Amino acid sequence: MSRAGTVTAGSWWFGRGWLPWPTATADTVDVDDAGIGLRPVPGGPRDVGAANGTLGGLVLPPTLAAGHGTLWLAGRRLRRFDPVTGRFRDLPGRDLGPGTTIAALSGLLAVADPDRHEVIVLSALTLGVHARLPLGDRRPLSMAGHGDRLAVLDDHGTVRLATPALDRLVPVARPRPSRATRWHRIVLDRDGHFHLLGDTVDRSLFDPPAVAVDHLGRFRIPAAFRLADRPDPGCFDHTGEPVVISPDESPGPRGYAGTGTWTGKPLDSHTLGCRWHRTTLTGTVPPGCAVTLRTYASDEPFDATTLPDESWSTPLRIAGVPQPAAPADSAVREDFAVLAGRGRYLSVRIGLAGTGWTTPVVGDLLVEPQVPGLERFLPAIYRSDEQNTDFLRRFLAIFAAELDGLEQAIRELPTRFSPAAVREPWLNSLAAELGVPVERGWTAGQRRTLLVAAPPLYPVRGTPAAIRALLRTHLEAALRQPVPEHVPALVEGFRERPEALLGSARLPAGEGTGLWSASVVDRPRLGAPGRHAQIRLVSVGDRLTDRFRVYANRYTVIVPRPYLNDSATRDRFARLVAAETPAHIAHEIVTVEPRTVLGAQGRLGLDTYVGAVPPARLAGPDRTGARLGHGLRLGDRARYRPPTVGRGGYLGVQTVVI
Repeated sequence: MSRAGTVTAGSWWFGRGWLPWPTATADTVDVDDAGIGLRPVPGGPRDVGAANGTLGGLVLPPTLAAGHGTLWLAGRRLRRFDPVTGRFRDLPGRDLGPGTTIAALSGLLAVADPDRHEVIVLSALTLGVHARLPLGDRRPLSMAGHGDRLAVLDDHGTVRLATPALDRLVPVARPRPSRATRWHRIVLDRDGHFHLLGDTVDRSLFDPPAVAVDHLGRFRIPAAFRLADRPDPGCFDHTGEPVVISPDESPGPRGYAGTGTWTGKPLDSHTLGCRWHRTTLTGTVPPGCAVTLRTYASDEPFDATTLPDESWSTPLRIAGVPQPAAPADSAVREDFAVLAGRGRYLSVRIGLAGTGWTTPVVGDLLVEPQVPGLERFLPAIYRSDEQNTDFLRRFLAIFAAELDGLEQAIRELPTRFSPAAVREPWLNSLAAELGVPVERGWTAGQRRTLLVAAPPLYPVRGTPAAIRALLRTHLEAALRQPVPEHVPALVEGFRERPEALLGSARLPAGEGTGLWSASVVDRPRLGAPGRHAQIRLVSVGDRLTDRFRVYANRYTVIVPRPYLNDSATRDRFARLVAAETPAHIAHEIVTVEPRTVLGAQGRLGLDTYVGAVPPARLAGPDRTGARLGHGLRLGDRARYRPPTVGRGGYLGVQTVVI
């Protein structure tokens, strides 16, 4: 949503962190930093005491959490949404007690079971226990998480905040509730500040939740949590089971008042007979809703609350676009000429009309006083009559608005080519111009992260260091959390199979000598068909250069499997590797588990470095040596023998003997 092209000096800009709204009266509307909207019906689905547990749409229910690209549900068991099958599946573990709440952190999931006197923090990737936060003799009643912040409310009304290291919960001093008020819900706003149910909650402090939940606790899976090539899985109930909503079903009770009016205090231009220029209104108008704007101007001070309706100017109306042509966000930005005539003081009245289930919202309002118009560039004959001059000024203001947009575009041209400052609608265009492979399904922040990181690597593009740096940035953007410096690992082929040819090297091999087996290629040779029953016909090249042809000009990308935990993430990662790899280089992506398994991920004897076992020596003040400890025995030089290849020992392919 764009701002006004040119803002006149001395203008007023209300809402969204600019100036506070100059409210004179607010009838059935709420006014806060988020804007002006219709007031929720007390006890309705938009009230903080709504039965679906969303506090009127401010947060997710306490049993639903969204984080790390995954949706979690807490019921009898902990459940996770599987984007491949499009269903929630139970996770292994113990049964959960009634009243269990969950909260998503940065790469973590906190589980608070009232049957246990602790909060368990799990890894969102591996589901391993990351931390246990005991509560002593208290039980967790409610919990909330945001980013790396975790807040817990226990059954005695005490608020506890987790330390940054997540090693303990620290009580927070707070006045005790009265006997008539019992806190039973804690939430965190966008800045990580906690609020208790019973406090006066400012809706403008909260971002919209990741999932929209209706009045019966049902919800649909947003596109950010689904695979692009999979159909919409439909609607789910609060337990994670699929449900079918009939098209004839009633939308439920109304959540908002039907109409409302906001009247602003008079604005002083300090100019008698001021010709007010225009007003610019920005907000959202859903289908079926409407916003009207009226103005009143006078050279004498007045009370806007006592003005009769006929004193206000003709209403200017914005109506929501009917379905199905309505855009997803229903955003509007309209410029209106001030029709109230001349006057030093100006008051604005905004009327809102909704459907009862949705409300229009006026996010900000720009009011501009008198400004020289394009008529000043015309001959004086066109400005001789006051009435004609006023009409001419308003007529030319239409073209002036277009020129303002062009001037604003010219001023913002440098940001068009800056990855950090470019506007969101231009992110994909800039990525195409710079040759940066970004995923269109990513958020603006994720695409911007890759755009900022890629251009500095272009002087060394195609080198292992540049590929590894870009892949690491891609993982951080996809996971929305830091990735260790050594991830991912790039192993070039010529480093895997260097040195001597098996059969041509003397044993014992020299220090640092690598081995090569001709059976890797299985080139047919007269009198030596090879070890395998079936051999491959190789007709190009020389057998002496086989090891270079097989392992040169190729590399392997090694990534821990939890970082590529679903097919969509793996496909995005593979596309980036293919885009950044030089055309003559072959590559392979290998995912490994966060452990070593002999015979599966590790083969003892294959690519193994066998080192000589040094005899143990006692260390003293004047000499150094190995410490006696677990797994270390005193060696006897007479009995000590280095590792040998022969009976009782196996020398694997490409084993390096040091």
